[in-house]
Amino acid sequence: MNLRYTVAPLALAAFAWAFAPPAPADWPWHPKASPSQPNDPEQIARSLDALESSLLTQGVVALKRPDVWGQDRMTLYRRDFDEQMKVVLEETIPGADGKPAGNPEYFNSVLSARVARSEQAAFSSQTALSGVLTSLPGEGRRRRTSASTNNVVVNAPVTTGEAIVGDPAQKKLGEAGSLQQRLLGVQTPGTEPTVGSATIFDGSQQSTDVGGEKAVGAVQGSAPFTEGGTTKDKKPEPFSASNKDAMAIGLEPTVVLDERKRWLDHLSELRRVNMGDDVSDMAGYGLYLFRAPASIQPGEATLRGHGALVTVRMRPEFGPGFLRDTFRRFVIADVLDQLAPVVYELVRNHTAYKYDAYLEAQKLRGQPDYKPEYDDWAPSQLWDALRQGGRLPGTRTGTRSYPIGPGEVPHVFISENLLAIARNVYRSLNTETPQESDVVAYLRHELGTAYDMYPQYEAFVPTVADLVAAREYSALNEKEYPRLVGALAGDLRGDTRRILPALCWAIAVDAGLLDRRLKEDMLATAGEHGFQPGDLDALQFHPSSPDPDSEDVFRRYVAARWPMVTFALDPVVDQQNIAEAVSQRRDLQLAVAYSLASGRISLTQAQQYSKRLEMDAETIALNRTVTTFAHGSDTFGWKFYPRYQTPPIEDSNLQTVANLVWRGGPGRNYGVKNSKLEPGQRELTVVVVMPSFLQRVKFEATGNWFPLHDPDHMKVHTARMVEQGRRMAELRDAYAWARQCGHYREGDLERLGARLDQVEAMLPMQTLTVDVPFETSSAGFQLFTPGSRSLAPELVGFRGVARVPEKGAVQVLLEARHLNIDETRVVVGGKPLKDEDVRIVSRDVIQITVPEGAARTNYLARNMADDPSKPKPTPEQAVEVFLASPNGVSNRLMIPAGNAPGKPKPPKSKSAAAATPAPASATAAATTSGFSFHSPKIPMRVGGGSPPPPSVRIELDDPRGLVPTSLRIRFLSPSAAGFLGDELPAPVAMEDGAATLSDADVRFVLGQIESAPKPIIDPKADELSLRAVVTPVGPQGPLAPVLTTNDLKITILR
Repeated sequence: MNLRYTVAPLALAAFAWAFAPPAPADWPWHPKASPSQPNDPEQIARSLDALESSLLTQGVVALKRPDVWGQDRMTLYRRDFDEQMKVVLEETIPGADGKPAGNPEYFNSVLSARVARSEQAAFSSQTALSGVLTSLPGEGRRRRTSASTNNVVVNAPVTTGEAIVGDPAQKKLGEAGSLQQRLLGVQTPGTEPTVGSATIFDGSQQSTDVGGEKAVGAVQGSAPFTEGGTTKDKKPEPFSASNKDAMAIGLEPTVVLDERKRWLDHLSELRRVNMGDDVSDMAGYGLYLFRAPASIQPGEATLRGHGALVTVRMRPEFGPGFLRDTFRRFVIADVLDQLAPVVYELVRNHTAYKYDAYLEAQKLRGQPDYKPEYDDWAPSQLWDALRQGGRLPGTRTGTRSYPIGPGEVPHVFISENLLAIARNVYRSLNTETPQESDVVAYLRHELGTAYDMYPQYEAFVPTVADLVAAREYSALNEKEYPRLVGALAGDLRGDTRRILPALCWAIAVDAGLLDRRLKEDMLATAGEHGFQPGDLDALQFHPSSPDPDSEDVFRRYVAARWPMVTFALDPVVDQQNIAEAVSQRRDLQLAVAYSLASGRISLTQAQQYSKRLEMDAETIALNRTVTTFAHGSDTFGWKFYPRYQTPPIEDSNLQTVANLVWRGGPGRNYGVKNSKLEPGQRELTVVVVMPSFLQRVKFEATGNWFPLHDPDHMKVHTARMVEQGRRMAELRDAYAWARQCGHYREGDLERLGARLDQVEAMLPMQTLTVDVPFETSSAGFQLFTPGSRSLAPELVGFRGVARVPEKGAVQVLLEARHLNIDETRVVVGGKPLKDEDVRIVSRDVIQITVPEGAARTNYLARNMADDPSKPKPTPEQAVEVFLASPNGVSNRLMIPAGNAPGKPKPPKSKSAAAATPAPASATAAATTSGFSFHSPKIPMRVGGGSPPPPSVRIELDDPRGLVPTSLRIRFLSPSAAGFLGDELPAPVAMEDGAATLSDADVRFVLGQIESAPKPIIDPKADELSLRAVVTPVGPQGPLAPVLTTNDLKITILR
């Protein structure tokens, strides 16, 4: 090769480029962005265009940010789908005229393909023998002989030498063609067929004029099969019910049954997928549907003969503060489950009303409007009456396990706190008849406020949990609760009667116990999916700001305990139905002819073999345009193929000839290599079972292309994808520097940044984060207890009515857990409800119709009688509701029925009854009109070192009836916000209508003042006044407590 023809053009081009004028902005050789130096926006734009061009050339497969639907939103669709699929199972359905008619969608035996074959064969053999008899001397005449073999008659003329004896017009044998050619009916080019030639026929009785005579049964060399006898014109009729002759043969009954079973199995498979698996109904799991449309844009390199591929991996996205936020939701849900039923019952049975009336009456003590009859509704007496009557409010029954039993609730959560919570709820209601949903809503808001104060008292959580586990009830009530309330800020410090301190205490109890249960479940989960918790004693999960190690362990625990599972993909298969027909014809003909001649005798033999194979087939071909795959539990994807297309015409005649010579046609993959994948958007959905308390998930998607004839080869390699991502990162770095210059039109740089975002969205590898709807009702002990995985339905509450009326039906909404949307049955008052009376709104809400006449159940209401010492529960009526599913039967839900009882009236005061002199024989009752202190002021030095106290006497004012034998004394706080502390260590004995406090009793009171959680001594005051609650104790036991009529004065020494 001569170099001058190569170097000269290159040198000329270099010279032109060097001395060319400045290039315009779009000149292709203009410098592009470089990561090693600052770049102007034009350079960034050129590099961006080059990257976009390369992406468009290879083609773009991009996944849109998925949309999400929770399973509650899908309830209606799932139920409607199942109802439609049930119709397919019915053999007859109501017709247009209302009469039963056949269901066109019911199972029918259908043949999806037809094949007809035909095989024909024929063999023939012909033999011709000829001889020339020489004339005897003196004879000049000719003789004609004929011979026939195998039913073939050949009229052979008598020949002499090479000349044919017969018609003088005959030519020589060499000119007319060989005998073999004449026997096979093949004429020699350039000659006409001779009259005396022999013609071979197929054995049928035909005649040919040979030499002016009739020859019968000559053999012809053409094919022995006529077109009218082939399967082409006589196709079998299609199999159908109307063609009885064609249906004479069919599927065997056992095969029909097998096919019907397969049909039913597939139908059940579709219904099962629609229903969801049992894992999605387990505690902590939820079923979510994600819609992720894929945009497919073939490029120049992938326009023909390529398919597209999308691979996705789903992973949980925990985010910052995951442990803190999740633990908060779990604790609030736990406290609601523990306290809401108790508080609702205290409000419903008017205990909260009585406690509120008692506190309001205490504000008037010492005033003329004071009503002493409300003293019988003191907190201790209310709770004692409930306890003695055996009707303590219980927590919700269900499958979840709590470390606090129903009987321990008043001791752990403190009975007076429960009354304070119930009183606040009662005062917040705007209806006379309470509903549990109102109680839950109010408590949820208050618990959120109380949890916001968690940093103020979280230091007490471990100690509280230890005391609850040890069942140290007195220490909880007398020590830890006052300490916790004393740690609160502002006016809540030391105030034990408000709802917020009481709820803070409940949160502290549950947070500590939940932390312990979480660690136990982590130990039980160790080893699953590679999870190893490590040293749990050094970790704490309840703090408001957990340490990084606790965060990491909790995230790994959630990933191992609730792994994400790809449940279903759609479309599983998207296909194109093609009616395909195949017709094959094959002919085989073999012919052998030979001739022998010796002297005047010649022998000619001709044999022919013919065979024809015919096949006609018709079927419905399925062209898969979309297929799915799933690898493991969280990796899945789709493959996209072109629809069927007619092959294009070959480009040139030369190519056609070459393909015909070398391949016998265009080739096996000619149509596949020229198929085009249709551009556009494909609708893709995936159903995922994942933790219901996750707030977001992450999709890691990769798009690629593959040749249709070689699907295991990927068009874009991973290294190429990474390199494209690197180029995009370099452009973003350059763009961040270029934004600092101010020489461009306002808004152009922002639009350049938008172009960067657009091109980055075209990259093959993408990570998409999706926010998902999470549940706030999942309780911590429900999730972290292994035994809580039972799927039996559980009734939580009801809404819609306060009470079931005596007459008429009523609609009620039931709150439940673990509802089965297809197989849930409801029994109300002993009557099973029909399907039209039950409507499942979501997996947690069901609407029912309570029928008229549903049986009522008498149960003991938990309200007290007028005499708290003798509880007389009043029977009420309620309707019982039960749910049943294949997983079990629910707990009982009681819906009150009939008229609601009115508010109780205050009992008749024993103090007022004692104003009338009692008979001399009365020995069972003794009351007092009051007690008063008789003592000089008691000196008290702040900080200790108080002088010895004087004698303190408590005298009974105007005694009537029997005199008490001792007094139980408990001092009130000066702020009247609660008790100062506990009662005196021992009752004080009464002598001659008076009791004297010992020095130890007085110092005990002074010590309570010093150790009060909230300072009660005013720094500017010189005196302190205390009032006491005195409970007289007589021969028959404690009497009604009364408040002293005056105060005990204490002088402050400084």
